[in-house]
Amino acid sequence: SKGPEVELVQFMGKDNIPFHTIMFPSTLIGSAESAERNPWTMMKSISTTEYLTYEGDKFSKSRSRGVFGSDAKRTGIPADVWRYSLLAARPEGSDSDFKWQDLVNRCNGELLANLGNFVNRTLSFAHARFGGGFPSLEDMWGPSAADQAQDDNNEANAHDEELGAAVAPLLEQYIDAMERMQMRDGLKLIMACSKQGNLFFQEKAPWVLFKDEATKPLCARAIAACIGLVRILACMMQPFMPTTTASILRQMKFPETAYAIDDQLVKGSRYPSRLVPLGTRIDKPEVLFEAISEERIQEMRAQFAGTESEEDAKAKEKKKADKKKKNQQQKGGGGGGKGKAKAPTNTNLDVSRLDLVVGKLQKVWRHPNADSLYCEEIDLGEEKGVRNVVSGLVGKVDLEAKVG
Repeated sequence: SKGPEVELVQFMGKDNIPFHTIMFPSTLIGSAESAERNPWTMMKSISTTEYLTYEGDKFSKSRSRGVFGSDAKRTGIPADVWRYSLLAARPEGSDSDFKWQDLVNRCNGELLANLGNFVNRTLSFAHARFGGGFPSLEDMWGPSAADQAQDDNNEANAHDEELGAAVAPLLEQYIDAMERMQMRDGLKLIMACSKQGNLFFQEKAPWVLFKDEATKPLCARAIAACIGLVRILACMMQPFMPTTTASILRQMKFPETAYAIDDQLVKGSRYPSRLVPLGTRIDKPEVLFEAISEERIQEMRAQFAGTESEEDAKAKEKKKADKKKKNQQQKGGGGGGKGKAKAPTNTNLDVSRLDLVVGKLQKVWRHPNADSLYCEEIDLGEEKGVRNVVSGLVGKVDLEAKVG
């Protein structure tokens, strides 16, 4: 029976690209009875990364240099902070470097001051000003049913429309980035949404609106829109920071599994307050992130710095000298131009476009003018007949035993 439809996507380092995009798929195709009767799930696309270095040098277990899985756990830094920091530095187009200072900046400046600040100030304001929960329709529009019916009128709720106009396009871009497996772009768009929330909160000044009975409904509508954005952010964060997402959803009295970015959420992002269960009672909100001190990072940097061997020191000096010599040569001549920039590795290869064909080896003989080469006739089932191929496999593969 035919198995379920699966789109197989693989993630790996750049040194594994040839095997997983050519060699292994060829093996799977060759082991099938025919293209129509292939029992294997073939890879659709692959996302690869360049190399990640540690404080300007290579990770090394033998020299105790760098932070590895068990080490990261022992630091006491929450797993979601590690996930965010490492994915924000994911080497998607070129090599990148892990630095402790970057981790501090991302935790304190992005997670705490941007994302955590918006979520906590929104939920805390709602809890403190609206009876321990989210605003109700009465808070937003007044006691009459006629006034409350305006909640379905897009033009009546200018606050909702304003925040939704800023956030909805960012959510669409986020979905596109995730489909293309561009993790770093996805994280940037989460922070962009949160930044829009902070700007909106600051500009509307709900603490001022709340003081006047005439403007209290405006305050409630502004806070309801912010709460809707909090829900959107929780869903966007889930692939990167699942523990944080679960905490936000729990505080909002949603099931911890209610993080799907479905059509309802995408459409609702245009009018965020409609994603809010109005009038819901919530517990006192919790802080999502804590600051990491500079002193603590200095300790971590010293702990995981490792030791440099004499051989490593010599290799580093040689590398530095070679680089200096190369720069001098480029400046002094050689066409007077700069060297060509290295093209970044394609991080999102759609291998479904490859047309791999398995042929039958008909004949093999040694090349008359080269001891290391085979001459081969391969039948690919083409109308034009067999193909003649030369390969340097002598001494590596006994092709003569594989004829037929």
